[in-house]
Amino acid sequence: MIPQIKKILFATDLSKNSAYAFFYAVHMAKRDEAKIVIMHAVEPIAPMLVSFEDFKHQVAKDRWEETVKKFKERIQDIP
Repeated sequence: MIPQIKKILFATDLSKNSAYAFFYAVHMAKRDEAKIVIMHAVEPIAPMLVSFEDFKHQVAKDRWEETVKKFKERIQDIP
């Protein structure tokens, strides 16, 4: 007997091609009544910025907000 999938980890680079993989993950999740966990990693901030904590925090916040915006735009297109 094949075990039922309960969680699907969807790692994405937010590219256009990753949208196809996301639709596939959604299909599998619906089929198996599973949850999807989305993971997106961003590149580390350059070492020269480490001493500028406020600037580093703002850059991280901007990247986070941009990533969330992209996810919201792409998720809206899901049927």
